[in-house]
Amino acid sequence: MTKLSIILVSYNTQQLIEDCLNSLIKYVDLNEIEIIVVDNDSTDKTVDMIRKKFCTVMLIENESNLGFAKANNIGISHSSGDNILLLNTDTIIIEDFISPILEYLKDTANVGILGCRVLNKDQTLEYTCWNAPNIFTGLSFYTLDIIKNIFNPFQYWIYMKGWDHSTVRDVDCISGCFMWIRREVVNAFGGLDENIFMYYEDSEYCIRISKLSDYRVVYFPHTTIIHLGGGSGDKKDPNTKVLKYNYQSFNYFLKVTYGDLCQKLFETLCKLVWRIELPVFYILRNYSKFNKKYRLIKWMLS
Repeated sequence: MTKLSIILVSYNTQQLIEDCLNSLIKYVDLNEIEIIVVDNDSTDKTVDMIRKKFCTVMLIENESNLGFAKANNIGISHSSGDNILLLNTDTIIIEDFISPILEYLKDTANVGILGCRVLNKDQTLEYTCWNAPNIFTGLSFYTLDIIKNIFNPFQYWIYMKGWDHSTVRDVDCISGCFMWIRREVVNAFGGLDENIFMYYEDSEYCIRISKLSDYRVVYFPHTTIIHLGGGSGDKKDPNTKVLKYNYQSFNYFLKVTYGDLCQKLFETLCKLVWRIELPVFYILRNYSKFNKKYRLIKWMLS
């Protein structure tokens, strides 16, 4: 019996996924656990490296970059575990995380999605669970660039920073860098929303499952991983591409979660604020930080 199917989506992350897999196999029993890598047509040597060094890993090669959500769903469709773990390639496993989670889930059948404690590369806490994003948190993230550097209450609230993250707790959303899902949840409600190329697919999924069922989304801090970051996005043009995917995904997230009116209002308000901010950043464009934001806002309005 396969207790857990671990799915990783790779896209030009050769060294990251090698380090991740090396750390992972130290703590799993391959007789009970299967590892599936779905490669989104990497142009580096990721595929060759996996074939050579990790022959026990199931490798699925897509012919193009299908995005994070669709690639994960492909991995899920090839999996056989009672539980599914969506794991980012830029993570490092530092302990046995499977046993404590299975022990916890044994007595809590109504937990459908679970996230663990995550540390940044410098060992500080990464905020990987949050309250449901909404139009206000979106506006605070995508606009008000000068003001939010001084005071940003929405970001403090959404990431639940007033809580020490040391206890098990029901939350609205957990990060897709480590998303444990019961098989029965996927069987009943499907996988990630493939209309989202990347970003916010984790929030959409958590909120959708909570709305459609009695399954709980739980933050479980009694096992820990490290999240290095830098495994997503476009290395040649990171700022523009990341903002593009992020903004488009958030618009879609608002639409499917809160409705067309909310999404259209958000888009209108963003463009209004950007038009106000644009001349301010133009004046400050000689400073590299503000020049970058000036170019990004100009591009978003084009």
